[in-house]
Amino acid sequence: DDQQVLDRVFDIEDDFENYVPIPDLYDGEERETMRSFAEAQKERAKKERLLEALRQPGGATRFRHAVKEMLLLADWEAYLHQHFLDLARWFCEENKLEYED
Repeated sequence: DDQQVLDRVFDIEDDFENYVPIPDLYDGEERETMRSFAEAQKERAKKERLLEALRQPGGATRFRHAVKEMLLLADWEAYLHQHFLDLARWFCEENKLEYED
């Protein structure tokens, strides 16, 4: 309930030195991740279309539309999933946190 949530927040505030804040690891990296995915495409036409989408105004939206139109959505989602796993591993290692794969 709400009271339990508030109690937990206050517990964390009282013991903040034992917590590591988790940043938005994806913030500001979206376009770079999209570019990296585009560069990884083996078919030149797909690669060029995705990169062109990113160069245009509203590039992230255009990129997502192109991914869907070229039936690359499953590949994009798998790529993004792996990217997030890599970021999470990096974060844990940088902060000397234990984690399980």
